[in-house]
Amino acid sequence: MNFRNLFLAVALLLFASPLWAEETPTKSAEECYATFKARYTPESVVQLARAAANHVAEKGEEALSDYLSINPRSWPDPPYSPPITIMRCDNMSSAAFFLPQVFEALKKPGMLKKFQDAEGQHTFFNLCKKVQGKDQAAWVMQTHFWTGCEGPLRMGVLGIKVPGTPYMIQSSLPSAELSLEDFEKTIVK
Repeated sequence: MNFRNLFLAVALLLFASPLWAEETPTKSAEECYATFKARYTPESVVQLARAAANHVAEKGEEALSDYLSINPRSWPDPPYSPPITIMRCDNMSSAAFFLPQVFEALKKPGMLKKFQDAEGQHTFFNLCKKVQGKDQAAWVMQTHFWTGCEGPLRMGVLGIKVPGTPYMIQSSLPSAELSLEDFEKTIVK
């Protein structure tokens, strides 16, 4: 089994089987897309991520602990809401992730460079490449599994630099309809 398949298997087990799994029935992909569409827009995800970026910019490294467990800052309304994670593009690692088991694996330098989505795309590498350029924020597309949903979902993945730090806020929004261009319109440059 190659690293990609192993990582997807571990991520699926950990992400798809959280503490509330018994309380949350699995929805079809179409139902999941409809649930997200009814509750969130790309603009609201940008707003959520910018609030997290402001929090980290204000509190610095101390703020990272606010994103190391499931709580209203890291995942406002699981499982059908955009989570907030914190990455470091300089060493391609996670600085904060709300599931401790996943964070332990992703905090090692270089781990995010190895991540591939369900279609073999290097989502976080591509996101860091876009955000490390002239842009302070960027969207990329990925297909990935989501807890409470059947099969992988297509989604926009957002990255926003935290000024004066090595950190980038990351969030995502599943959508069957929106294109990368639709997501990118939400970022004021």
